[in-house]
Amino acid sequence: MAYAFFDGDDIGPTVEILLLEGRIIEAQAFSNSIKEALQEIEVYLRSFDWLNIIIIGGDDILLEVNTQSISQEFLEKIRQIFKDKTGNSISCGVGDNLTEAIFNLRLAKLYGKDAVRGWK
Repeated sequence: MAYAFFDGDDIGPTVEILLLEGRIIEAQAFSNSIKEALQEIEVYLRSFDWLNIIIIGGDDILLEVNTQSISQEFLEKIRQIFKDKTGNSISCGVGDNLTEAIFNLRLAKLYGKDAVRGWK
């Protein structure tokens, strides 16, 4: 088994800017788009019996996955759904254990976001 950890890029700063500028309706719409993205992603994920959803909420997704079944296309599909619904990218770290997945997610963020790190 392995782990795939996703985190939305620049979600907090986007909300903060909207709120500081008094754009409450836009902040609410953005928040709703994130919820809709995660709902659609969850439906997609539930179609696979080789993974376990550990966390799906806020702008985070943590999966325990079968290393023989996971693919680049699978990871990119999740990222594309998020981008299509929110307009923001999402980064992902993959690892053989949770610490490695978190480390690779952090590297994806540090190297410019909108990326998958740790996928072989």
